[in-house]
Amino acid sequence: MADVARGLGVLTVGIGDGGNEVGFGAVRDAIAAVHPLGARSHAGHASCLVTVTATDVVVSASISNWGAYAIAAALASHVRNANLLHSQSCDRRLIEATVLAGARDGASCKAALAVDGIDLGGHSALRGKLHNIVRISV
Repeated sequence: MADVARGLGVLTVGIGDGGNEVGFGAVRDAIAAVHPLGARSHAGHASCLVTVTATDVVVSASISNWGAYAIAAALASHVRNANLLHSQSCDRRLIEATVLAGARDGASCKAALAVDGIDLGGHSALRGKLHNIVRISV
């Protein structure tokens, strides 16, 4: 879809934390240049560690969700509407829904209310800080 959107002149944004997410194809060569295996598998095959799908904007974050939170906060601040940010209860429901659908935490591989090793409280704290920043800025 990102390729189709770009072909139609639609602005595309990729958010990721490891390089395998949509968008990182835009920086694939730079990542491959510093990757210990040149972005190839131990067997020498193209590893898909870095996607080939590019987007116009690439947002790299320690945790993809946090990159999305930051984009949402920037947009909410830009349009001066803190209500655009999702709530703590919504965040919990979203993460619960992914676990119920079979998702596993990326760090522990457990079916837990965590994303990339950070528990729900950690995500809520960051989301809350961003919400407060936007709220006082609008």
